[in-house]
Amino acid sequence: VDVVKRVKTVEYQQGVLDFISRIDQESRRLSMNILNPEPLGQNLQNYAQLGCAIFNNNNNNNNNVQKSNFTTDDMRQLWSSHLSPILEASKHTDDPNFTHKNWTKTLLKSLSPFTLMDNIQNTNNGGRPMNPQHAERILGILTKRILGLMQQLSTPTTNTNNNNIIGNLESIAPPLRIAVVGGPTVEGMGCRRSRVEIPHGSIMANPSFCAFPYRLEQFINGILLPITVRERLAEWTGIATNNNDNNDIKTALQGFRMVEVLNLGEEGTNSEFSTSIVRNRMYPPFGKGMPGIGGLTYGGGPPDVIIHAYGIDDFGRDVKEDMSPFYKAVRKLEKQRDRLEYEAVGSPSKQKCRKEDAKPPPIVISAVLEETSLGKETSSSRSAMTAILGDALDDAEEGELTIPKLAHVGDAQSEEGGAFGMAGHLATSWVLAFDLAYAAINHCASIRGKDPLPPAPLPFSNNNNDNNDYTNPRCDNGIDSPCIFSFLAGPKGTASRPSAIASSLKPYVVENTGWQPESDMTAGFARKTGLVGTGDGAALTLLF
Repeated sequence: VDVVKRVKTVEYQQGVLDFISRIDQESRRLSMNILNPEPLGQNLQNYAQLGCAIFNNNNNNNNNVQKSNFTTDDMRQLWSSHLSPILEASKHTDDPNFTHKNWTKTLLKSLSPFTLMDNIQNTNNGGRPMNPQHAERILGILTKRILGLMQQLSTPTTNTNNNNIIGNLESIAPPLRIAVVGGPTVEGMGCRRSRVEIPHGSIMANPSFCAFPYRLEQFINGILLPITVRERLAEWTGIATNNNDNNDIKTALQGFRMVEVLNLGEEGTNSEFSTSIVRNRMYPPFGKGMPGIGGLTYGGGPPDVIIHAYGIDDFGRDVKEDMSPFYKAVRKLEKQRDRLEYEAVGSPSKQKCRKEDAKPPPIVISAVLEETSLGKETSSSRSAMTAILGDALDDAEEGELTIPKLAHVGDAQSEEGGAFGMAGHLATSWVLAFDLAYAAINHCASIRGKDPLPPAPLPFSNNNNDNNDYTNPRCDNGIDSPCIFSFLAGPKGTASRPSAIASSLKPYVVENTGWQPESDMTAGFARKTGLVGTGDGAALTLLF
């Protein structure tokens, strides 16, 4: 039996710092400057290549091995050897003293690394790894984000606004944006079920900040850029820019995210709801973080990745969903963009629009409990990757059963643990992050030696070119809705308040007798907003 070397948290953090330092050094050597916006659909292969080359080189130095693939056994050892940094990254943002540490450690010990790998490279049970094209794009976004951060921190600034110290980084090197669609489980209903006390007043009692989409964001950011690493970067930047007082830099970096996750889960919806969102690009602005926990305003528009999680509802019970319309809507968007050149609609000069000027459709990950939850999938209508969560969740929930019951179950903060309670949500964040890590690491291993770092500057698109296609308003940018008029009512819609619905309608209303926006809080735990007819013969006439 191989003995797995345990990696201490401080060792892992030093490894992250070394990786970031190499990114910075190599980007300078290659003259990779991204301080100006680049096309929305730019090929990110060069960024992914840079990140993989450094990762592979560091891995060779640490392990003295060179592999063209990262096996499932390698991934199991990676998980088992990094339990200490995984535990640290699992700390909830609103638990600064880590009062849930022992509870989290119990769940980690109960989660078998073999269970984690059950759904990867196992087509017999419906599991499916991510294809290289999608893995490359995700890696490219993350590498570009790191590179942009280092370049921005190295640029002296006199701006005293904490949130602007990193300048316009959000527009030139945005984070990896993930949206999660699903029903009540994704929304967070039942997440208070746990055998650990939720501190009074903690946001963990709020479903949005207990559910796995939020835990996933916090965990991935904690792994990719631990808080100690952020502090070291602030110290390094203070020296490099002759800024002796780097408190402002530290404050800015506290809210910095490599990954942003938007929870679009909503009770009472199904896959048709998410299909409308994707097909018509009716994504709400990404919400703001809670005050005091490092929340900066999220970006908006279509995400880079969508996790389709209707297969884990209702309350963790398997629900078969016909997901093919959702996947077909994504495929249709891909085909529209894959036409290498297409005419701008109604353009008198018949200017051509460029593929690189349109943001690619989101990469779809399907999250289900069991193979039977996959619904109707075909080769032409399916997700880019499938994560089967059932066995891992069973491990975590069985581990929680070894913890004594709470003495005051049923209070305003906590409830007795059970199916897909807080333990299930935390375990789901681990499995999804682990699957994404496997896709990234395996992609890097697959190109080892094939794409070494080039000795000359990488060929990026010229940001100062005079091609009018880039700003042609008639070209599809992959972000704006194709609809002349649209709004999506509800707490996770584009119009979450009655006033927002009224504003959407106002430019087009010709006559309105008896229809008005209203809000309803009598059902569920989220505000329901919509248009309501207030009497017989109510009529609404719109002119487009």
